[in-house]
Amino acid sequence: MADDDVLSNTALRAIIEAGGNYQVTPFFNGLELCKFYEEQGDDIAAILLDLEMPERNGIETAKWIRNYELNERRRRVPIIVTTGHESEEIKSMCIKAGVNQILTKPINKKEVLKVLKDLT
Repeated sequence: MADDDVLSNTALRAIIEAGGNYQVTPFFNGLELCKFYEEQGDDIAAILLDLEMPERNGIETAKWIRNYELNERRRRVPIIVTTGHESEEIKSMCIKAGVNQILTKPINKKEVLKVLKDLT
């Protein structure tokens, strides 16, 4: 999971770990997550990304992951983006980047757990 907001990162991690059989590894930007993915990609059930982050935003990170999976012949990991934006343009950009699901903030506990369950 990557979200540059410490409070959001901590809260979402607590929701996911308490409500499901998941262990969350938190990152604060997409670049950190991508480095981890290169090393641990086979053990990742899903990736959650905030849309707006420094160094590599959610869309850039999703594009990088999909390209890496293709080049390294890795399985396609579900990608979930969290955002406060609801525009069709943002949704379209996410889908084109290979995002599986978009969750609008504030994040609903039941919704995020259902999406994780459905995608993993």
